[in-house]
Amino acid sequence: MKKLLITLILALSFLSGKGQTMIDSLLRIRSNIENVPVYLDQDAYLNNFWDIYNLYVEQGDYAEAWNLVNNTLNVFIERNFDHNTYYTRAVLVALVKINNLMENYDLAIRYGEKADTMFTFASDTLSMAYSGLLSSMSSCYRIIGDTIKARNLNRKSFEICKYVYGNNILDDIYLVNKNQLHGFLNNYGLAFMEDNDYRNAEKCFQIIIQSLQNNPSHEVYQIACSNLAIIYSNQNFPQKSAELMERVVPYTQNDYLKILNFRKCFK
Repeated sequence: MKKLLITLILALSFLSGKGQTMIDSLLRIRSNIENVPVYLDQDAYLNNFWDIYNLYVEQGDYAEAWNLVNNTLNVFIERNFDHNTYYTRAVLVALVKINNLMENYDLAIRYGEKADTMFTFASDTLSMAYSGLLSSMSSCYRIIGDTIKARNLNRKSFEICKYVYGNNILDDIYLVNKNQLHGFLNNYGLAFMEDNDYRNAEKCFQIIIQSLQNNPSHEVYQIACSNLAIIYSNQNFPQKSAELMERVVPYTQNDYLKILNFRKCFK
């Protein structure tokens, strides 16, 4: 019932266009959860955190996302005697992700190594949270040029993902949408590219593009298009490659150069 009420509040806020924005509504809900004396509904608080975090990231407001992550981590630490909980580990993964997005790669790796130790100590190394940590660390290592470590982490992340969702993960778009696995699939596609397995790489990027086709401004959609364009270029399909990059250019603007620089990792 509480979840339905929250959904209705957000929907009304979004549709009316008046008063608070969606983020404002989520922050109000967050404050209400925080202000319950003694008991913290940690599941509700974590879900609320991810909703706000994702909105900040989609808007490119990385500074606010970074502040949110650190504040949330502090709240979970203050409310638990054991600092190594499912909730603190989940937020540490977000800390790795946001530092990666802010191009603080060394810091992201340090937090990632700390989180890895915590997941291992808690025997929580077959969860999607741990798979997400490995996937994020893989991105960091790839960008700083350690492609061997990036590839190993990516493969491990992919195996965990298949363990959790089954081996048909690349054949079920509904499953991808339901579990928001677009970022994972992009990294897996990159790993397949590195192994010259263009068939599976193309499959990963096509799933992302198809499932996000109504949201072309989505960052993962743009990156998937540019990755698939590289595959087509390598396979001597220049027209297909050009068509995909035409989808990306209107939305990337200045970030287009960043995407091109990122591509150097695969040449």
